[in-house]
Amino acid sequence: MSAEVSREIPERGHAVVLLPYDPVRDEVVLIEQIRIAAYDTSPTPWLFELVAGMIESGESLEAVARREAQEEAGLNVGRCKPIISYLASPGGTSERLAVMVGEVDARAAQGIHGLAKENEDIRVHVVSREQSYA
Repeated sequence: MSAEVSREIPERGHAVVLLPYDPVRDEVVLIEQIRIAAYDTSPTPWLFELVAGMIESGESLEAVARREAQEEAGLNVGRCKPIISYLASPGGTSERLAVMVGEVDARAAQGIHGLAKENEDIRVHVVSREQSYA
């Protein structure tokens, strides 16, 4: 057995990730925003992502998904259901991600969104379900 060690776990909170899906058009909504951690490690710091946000005290997973869809993509979510929950990086944080899929009307997905108080400039993209896998 290894020697006794002391470890630290950064407590960041937990988050919800939403896959906005339009079942009528068979399209997925993705967002694109700058992530400074990608600056030195990626061709561009502008990354394509799913809608996501931190869970606030007393907030349900579905409420977070709906709030973030509106803030980040200007979308209203219809039916919403959980897919999976997992630890984001258990070697370094206790953050758990709850992944959900939510029905949206992709025709409404356009423009730039985000909260001014969070200095967000989020571009919205609509791609076919098949393109989203690429």
